[in-house]
Parts: sequence; C-alpha cells; structure tokens
Amino acid sequence: MFKKSAASKPFKSRFSSEDWDLVMAVPFLFFGMTAGADGNIDTAEAAELQRRMQGGAIGYKDPLHREVAAQFFSTPVTIDQLLQRANAAGPEKVRSVLQKALTPDEYQNYLGSVFIDAMGVARASQGVSQEELTALGTLATFFGIDVAGLDKRFGG
Repeated sequence: MFKKSAASKPFKSRFSSEDWDLVMAVPFLFFGMTAGADGNIDTAEAAELQRRMQGGAIGYKDPLHREVAAQFFSTPVTIDQLLQRANAAGPEKVRSVLQKALTPDEYQNYLGSVFIDAMGVARASQGVSQEELTALGTLATFFGIDVAGLDKRFGG
C-alpha cells in the first residue's frame, strides 16, 4: 500500500510550485493547531516535531510524507513562509489541492501519517491535553481523516 515504484515520479511533480508549498505546509499546520491548542507550544513539542521530520525523510511509512520531510530539509523555505502561504490560501484550498492531486488512498495515507505525527508531538510534553484532542478531532473532521483506519494503514 505504501510502496512507490522506482519508475514513479515524485509526488511534487503533480503539483504547481504554489500548491506544493501548501502540501509541505500540512505537517506544520497540524503541529501548530495541535500543539498550540492549549496556548503553549513548548520546547519539547518543537523538538519532537524536528526529530520526527528529520527521521521521517527516511522513516515515514507514507511516501508523500517522506518526500515532504526530505524536501523541507533540502530547500530554503521556512516553516513561517509555508504557514503564511497556507494561511493566505485557507484550509479549504489546502484540502482541495490534496484531494485533486492524490488518490483517495494517497490522501488518507498522507493525512493519516501527519495526524499520527501531530498526536506524537502533542504527547511530547506533558501528554495530550483536552484542547489538543479537540484540535486533532477538528482536523480529522475537516480533512475527512479515517481515524478508525489508522491502525490498519500504519500497523498500530
């Protein structure tokens, strides 16, 4: 389900450069909404996001999430720039860009992988607060993430 054949083109080739920035912003949007939901993004959460993204470039099960992580660390774009572009476009545009360019499985896999990361980042400080759980629920609902299917997709 997650293997990309060697002959496959990078996911980036499916998107305009502006839309690719929106795709790359997704992990940081989830991070900001989740970790910031309780009014405090602490150093443990920020460090966990960085650790996950750096390791994710080779370790994420989802190939698009791997590509986004690798691309982020190999380009001069900053998190602030990505978030500015995504916020200017709006969440509906981010969702639409993903839905138009990805198959339903690819869409679920990418957002499911990002959702799992957001949960892991929220756990990094003092556990997941009620506010963070609410933010995760809002993200899952808005993006239509099959939360019940995450175990099946990612093996626990």
